[in-house]
Amino acid sequence: MHGQGGRASRYGPFAALAIAIISVALVYSNALDSPFLFDDEIYIVNNEALRSLANFWPPTGSRYIGNLSFALDYRLHLLDPRGYHLVNIVIHIINSFLVYALVRLLTKTPALNALPRASAEAIAILTSLVFAVHPVQTESVTYITQRYASLAALFYLASVVFYLKARLGAGAGIRKLSYVLSIILAVFAMRTKEISFTLPFAVMLFEATLFGRGDAMARIKMMVPFAVTLLIIPLYFALHKAEAGMGISDSIVTLQKMELEGLSRYEYAITQFRVIVKYLRLLALPYGQNLLYEMKTYKSFFAPGVVSSFVFLLSVFIFSVLTLVRSLKNAGAYGILFSIGVLWFFLTLSIESSIIPIRDVIFEHRLYLPSVGAFIAFFSAFFYFLGRKGEGRAAPLILVFLIALPLGVIAHRRNEVWKDAFSLWSDVVEKSPESPLGRLNLGAAYYKKGLVKEAEGEFMESIRLDPSFNSARMNLAALYQETGRLDEAIAGFREALRRDPLNARALYNAGLTYGAKGLPGEAVIYYLAALKADPGYAEVYYALGDAYMGLDRPMDAVESYSLFIKKAPDQYRSYKDSAAIKINSVKRKGPASLP
Repeated sequence: MHGQGGRASRYGPFAALAIAIISVALVYSNALDSPFLFDDEIYIVNNEALRSLANFWPPTGSRYIGNLSFALDYRLHLLDPRGYHLVNIVIHIINSFLVYALVRLLTKTPALNALPRASAEAIAILTSLVFAVHPVQTESVTYITQRYASLAALFYLASVVFYLKARLGAGAGIRKLSYVLSIILAVFAMRTKEISFTLPFAVMLFEATLFGRGDAMARIKMMVPFAVTLLIIPLYFALHKAEAGMGISDSIVTLQKMELEGLSRYEYAITQFRVIVKYLRLLALPYGQNLLYEMKTYKSFFAPGVVSSFVFLLSVFIFSVLTLVRSLKNAGAYGILFSIGVLWFFLTLSIESSIIPIRDVIFEHRLYLPSVGAFIAFFSAFFYFLGRKGEGRAAPLILVFLIALPLGVIAHRRNEVWKDAFSLWSDVVEKSPESPLGRLNLGAAYYKKGLVKEAEGEFMESIRLDPSFNSARMNLAALYQETGRLDEAIAGFREALRRDPLNARALYNAGLTYGAKGLPGEAVIYYLAALKADPGYAEVYYALGDAYMGLDRPMDAVESYSLFIKKAPDQYRSYKDSAAIKINSVKRKGPASLP
């Protein structure tokens, strides 16, 4: 047995890395050609801040590292989604190996080193493998924007791994270097996504449970730098000013602040009891996956679904704590590892599933990091009940086929849903027919395919489901505008403006519609209102120039075209050239026409 354990320990890292590379490559081999979808348009395609690395110095933004990674992607592949997908897949491979390293190091701590090495290696490899191939991870890997979740998890896992290396390292130099790297990686995690706020607590949990008593003062000193990193996220939010941020990153913080102030913490918190149970079901039985789940917000804790979920989750939590206490007393390594996994799950989920309200109550990508704990708990319990048989090679091999292989097949098939916008939103609407956002995006996908009637139907259904949903109303009006139904378009934009009078996009499009009707005077009124609502709305200046030309006001037209050339981003290069040609045309008509 000792020989098997020694060989497993020696070759385990190489086997784990090979398994991570092969399994992830196979599962995500069909994800590379998926286009930019959903929020990718906002965070990447239309995010002007990514166009120049100069925008990333000095460092700013609550998700600075994630945005910087997208900027580097843009530098390398422009807007070719394959490059972005490849980076996401590589991050997932690294994370899968880090999961193996995490479990392997955990089992070498004083509280867990009694685990048979063969069993410990099997738990580490199987946890890593299931993490790599589980279908619930597809949203964090295939959906490009959710790199925020996977990249934050990379720094989070690496920080904890290096901390464990610092505590278990053989030489003083290795221990010191590992400790410093752990702190640096913790800072990177905090600057990637807000879920990393729990990282210091994870380190404290391991320190308190896995390393015995030791020198209390020395251990406290080791914790102090981690405790200081806890200030990074709240200080940024406290000091953030709307005008000081960096494009989309700034918008994220502003939206998060609005959600904190505008959504009910109580209703969000009690709804999360139902959500967490749903998460556990997805980990155990990953069927019916959906980008936008229909999950109602509960108003009362005493709703049957909320109470039953709370009792179940509280029972799991109390059981894990009692198991941890008993196992620490009795040196029960499997029980300790099981409890650590459960507590990791609840801890890493706590930022997005607690009293901190977020507009969308449930998303699969929020399970990416917490799933590590769930898989650790599962395999710890499995090998505990397996007993001595866990030392053999047959049981892990059987598990690979009974668990990992079907999960990988399901994940591969799930990636097919992300092959294009029509496939994704058809899947959402099939599973969440009452989702106004799903209907809106399916309508947009229909329109891109030239299916105007079907698009109109989806937009109208979205409005029926949520009459206050102005985005659907504006899309419907834009459809009317682009198909020549100008009076219906104007009525639609005016209704949108009745609900939101300062909506610059609606004002701009209403102006375009009046312009298309040959009414440049009315168009100018709406364009000027759009610029008053949003002075940075560059496209309006070009349209305003055209309207002024229609009113025979060339001096005003030249001024508007010039402002467009000055303010518009590079993606409007052809329009800038057109504006320059129009300016020159005015100038050629003589001095009387010049400003």
